[in-house]
Amino acid sequence: MGKVKLYKASAGSGKTHKLTEEYLRLLGEDNYAYRRILAVTFTNKATEEMKRRIVEVLFRKSKEDPRAGNILTNILHDYSQFNISTIDKFFQQALRAFAREIGKNSSYSVELDQDMILLQAIDQLILNLDREENAPVLEWLLNLSYEKIEAGENWDVKSDVFSTAKQLFREAYKLAVKESGNSITDKKSISVYNQILKEILTRYEDSMRGYGRSALSILKSHDLSADDFSYGKASFASRFAKLAAGDCSLSNDRFIAACNDTAKWFSKDTAKKNPALIAKAESAVDAGLLNLMNSITELEEEKYTDFVTAQAIYPNLFTLGILSDIDNSIREVSRENGIVLLSETTELLNKIIDGSDTPFIYEKMGTRLDHFMLDEFQDTSVLQWENFRPLVMNSLSSGYDNLIVGDVKQSIYRWRGSDWGLLNNNVYSDLGSDSISESELTENWRSAREIIDFNNDFFPYAAEQCDIIAAPSAEMEKNNFTVSDIYSGVQQHLPGERAAKHGYVEIRFFEEEKGAEETWKQKALSHIPQQIDALIESGQSLKDIAILVRSNLEGAIVAEYLISKDYKVISEESLFLRSSESVSKIISTLRYYCKPGDSINNIIAEFSDIPLENKRDVARLPLYEMCEAIAGELSEETRKGESVYILALLDTVLDFVKNNRSDLSAFLEWWDEKGSGKSVPAPEGQDAVRVMTIHKSKGLGIGSVIIPFFTLDFSRADGGIMWCKSHIEPFNALPLVPVVRRSSLNQTHFSAAWKEEYMRNIVDNINLAYVAFTRAIDNLIVFAPANKSNGNGSSRISNFLYSKYEGEMNENMQVVFGKMNKKLSKSDDHSAEISIPGFVTTDPSERLKLSLRAGEFFSESQKARKRGVVIHSVLSRIYSESDIVASVKEAVSSGELSHEDEISTIQMLTDLVKSVKPRGWFQGKSGVYNELEILEPGGAVSRPDRVVIAGETSVIDFKTGKQRLPSHSRQISKYTSLLKEMNFTNVKGFIWYLEDNFIEEVV
Repeated sequence: MGKVKLYKASAGSGKTHKLTEEYLRLLGEDNYAYRRILAVTFTNKATEEMKRRIVEVLFRKSKEDPRAGNILTNILHDYSQFNISTIDKFFQQALRAFAREIGKNSSYSVELDQDMILLQAIDQLILNLDREENAPVLEWLLNLSYEKIEAGENWDVKSDVFSTAKQLFREAYKLAVKESGNSITDKKSISVYNQILKEILTRYEDSMRGYGRSALSILKSHDLSADDFSYGKASFASRFAKLAAGDCSLSNDRFIAACNDTAKWFSKDTAKKNPALIAKAESAVDAGLLNLMNSITELEEEKYTDFVTAQAIYPNLFTLGILSDIDNSIREVSRENGIVLLSETTELLNKIIDGSDTPFIYEKMGTRLDHFMLDEFQDTSVLQWENFRPLVMNSLSSGYDNLIVGDVKQSIYRWRGSDWGLLNNNVYSDLGSDSISESELTENWRSAREIIDFNNDFFPYAAEQCDIIAAPSAEMEKNNFTVSDIYSGVQQHLPGERAAKHGYVEIRFFEEEKGAEETWKQKALSHIPQQIDALIESGQSLKDIAILVRSNLEGAIVAEYLISKDYKVISEESLFLRSSESVSKIISTLRYYCKPGDSINNIIAEFSDIPLENKRDVARLPLYEMCEAIAGELSEETRKGESVYILALLDTVLDFVKNNRSDLSAFLEWWDEKGSGKSVPAPEGQDAVRVMTIHKSKGLGIGSVIIPFFTLDFSRADGGIMWCKSHIEPFNALPLVPVVRRSSLNQTHFSAAWKEEYMRNIVDNINLAYVAFTRAIDNLIVFAPANKSNGNGSSRISNFLYSKYEGEMNENMQVVFGKMNKKLSKSDDHSAEISIPGFVTTDPSERLKLSLRAGEFFSESQKARKRGVVIHSVLSRIYSESDIVASVKEAVSSGELSHEDEISTIQMLTDLVKSVKPRGWFQGKSGVYNELEILEPGGAVSRPDRVVIAGETSVIDFKTGKQRLPSHSRQISKYTSLLKEMNFTNVKGFIWYLEDNFIEEVV
């Protein structure tokens, strides 16, 4: 029986080194073992790093160990079998082996833009609503529209449908369907369930409104108002008006106290000074006011949980009903376009593997895998693990060892489907504790001592505070589902050889004053430049400094501010194509060409530096060539300075044209929806400050880290969909229902599910803090608001930071550990930087020359027959004088005519057509047949140049030569005879000698 080596690797603990070491150990047993080892991770960068490490180690060893040299040679000569890849790539390889089983062509393409496919699927579904089989969907959508109109909302349901339908791509939905089948989207069941919810909501609201109105009526009849009672407008009696208006929120403590003790209705002074008011109140009580109040609280006690549960479910129920229809539409769009969505790869493979014999998978893939090495296991999703688990179990049962590496503290991709519970619990139950050999990597090879000590000090405290807020249940504690359990192994130490490595940590707090002209974030922003200057003074390069933010919006603010202060910056925002001036000009020009009559487009074009006059020839070019031609009109300075953005735009256009029609309007629509979000890949090694999100920084070691807006708010748990089940009637009529994540769920029958979700959200936030604080190698600088933790009221990780270090702050509200050490040598080597040359373009017509035959047709030395080929071709497209120009231009475009002969040919044909105007041969398409094919008895085909059927039937044959031969007459006579045999009457034949404009009638 094999073993799974499970390494829990904290930040900077040498995870990649351990993976490489284990891989090399397996290679040591067999020179060709690499063919039977699969190592998977989550990013191409991590894959590249692991491959590079293995090759480097083998190369170093090969100088002394010939066997290492042989293994390296085998790998390099058999590189396709060097199985280190991303998890998505491996699943794609496996899925292609099963393309036939899933009904796909083996040449299908993988589509990453799932939103675009979803929009196409919804549009297609709506367009096909007139079909008989879609009548239930139409009725469903109409009912949804009616519901929205009754609620005073926009009747257009497309945005709601799109928002809910995005759940189709979420693993939570896929798992829900897997658990409950398609019953959760059955329209009949949902309709019944919807009616149940509506009755619960209506009954409760009507009762509460009735109580509120009755109470107001009693108050009015006794000349009382809410202002007469204690607390005035905020008195317990103010609740009656709210209830009457439909506000059914839960009664507050003041109202409940008033129910229990009428003495609290008035202050003692009021009772003494205004006994008449007391008498009115007593009379109101006798009239039933107190009974109504008790009825309100009793109804809340009995039915409020049902009411808020129905409220939570109801908004998403209608769109749930058409998820299966949208899913079918997505599959249809995917089939028509020959694509598989990346998000459905895991699910499709899961369906294939489920219950199958694992060797069958190997056979279909054409490979044999004995060892599995799974990196970043905390980022693995449930379905991904279900796909890998049978492979790992088969490997273990065959006696082979496997490796799993992960760290729950660095799980920050739950929104993408990852589940850290797999590493925390499931892997033990799925594989068996006896099969697992667990180790912790506790040495930090990345950071300086002060940074390690700070993290060792802060995170155990923060974990305890998180548990106070989350208040985990006994069941959670039993399953190690607490933040303290997760962070029990957070302590790290320096390896002996790095004991002298010192660094710097600075935590600076800013007062968060309400109504102040400058917010704490603005203050923090203004302090970033001085920190950068201090770091540069200490020997750090700009490229050694990274500013970590929570969102792209914060990143844009920081990048814009630093650029205004003349710092070199690389950020996600600055690399967006839409941020480029040259790209904006090109897109504006495209808009003008698409709709030149649009006033807005004209105004934008007026302020563009690209001259639009006399450029309509550019508008006739294909989309890619059009963009290139517009880019060529930009100033030389712009083309040189922004060539990277221009080239990236052209690549984007080319990708669009490959998968879509080359249509300008369609491209601009796609650009507005998706294209403007494209960005230029961040260059490596450029000497500039990096501004990035915490998520982007994961896995990186950065010289100096500045975190300017550190808060991490737990309230971000709100939003998104949770799939919940209830065992309480009538809410168990559906096995699973979607509800929006909100703190109000704590008052519903789904309170346990919300409690678990809230705990996971807290873990997400403290993990983000852990990832951010452990990126730094030498210096860590954090700016945060000065808000103290106050037990259960705390809502941000920054509260814990302030509470922990409040007593250690200096007069500037700073906490400092260590000092900013001078680097011995500052790296000024920018040899890795590549200078991109300016954008250069050429006229598309100069790149590709057509092989024109016009020269030989119009050369004096050529036969008239060759000249006649072109003239006949042009005349075959002319039905009236208005067709001459277009027909000649088409001949020029196809290479039959040279551009130089265009005008003269148009003039010649115009003169000829006008000369025969009285004969009616060029009056339009009606009754005119050019190059008419006549099938003769025996199978031969005759083709007269022109047949005109009007009052008489005229057969015209064009001749371009000067000779008049008897064969010409015989040919036209044959044509007229054939038409007469076809029962055409009054048939006349004509030979038109174009050179002399002479017409000969053949009788």
